[in-house]
Amino acid sequence: KITTHEQMQSPRSWEEVYQCIKDYRKTTVAPVDTMGCERLAEEPNDVITPQTSRFQSLIALMLSSQTKDQVTAAAMQNLRQQLTGGLNIESIMQVDEEFLDQCISKVGFHRRKAKYIKQAAKICKEKYDGDIPNSVEELMKLPGVGPKM
Repeated sequence: KITTHEQMQSPRSWEEVYQCIKDYRKTTVAPVDTMGCERLAEEPNDVITPQTSRFQSLIALMLSSQTKDQVTAAAMQNLRQQLTGGLNIESIMQVDEEFLDQCISKVGFHRRKAKYIKQAAKICKEKYDGDIPNSVEELMKLPGVGPKM
């Protein structure tokens, strides 16, 4: 039987628990605060275009699924260092999938993600003129990108 949102009861004392979590987070820094996906892309500057920065954010999101923030951050740093020209669409398209897999080998499902990243780079280059899709619906059509991202 499917239960609708209106039929569900709120958990007992959820507001109290939520307030405790909010109070705790005021004084405690979690890895997501410093290494969350939205923080892993390089900021646009004289060398990094806004498109490259957005592409890096997409890659961070793709790597983050089923992976701890620290591991995702390390994989992003490794990609920047190992790929010729840094982490951008062109460097992903030029590198072979096996090398890409080695660069991200510590993230969960790295083999599948290497394949998805290669496919997503090609799609972004060909269909979106080197940028990422500008809607959630189009982003979710990319391989390896889902609604939770």
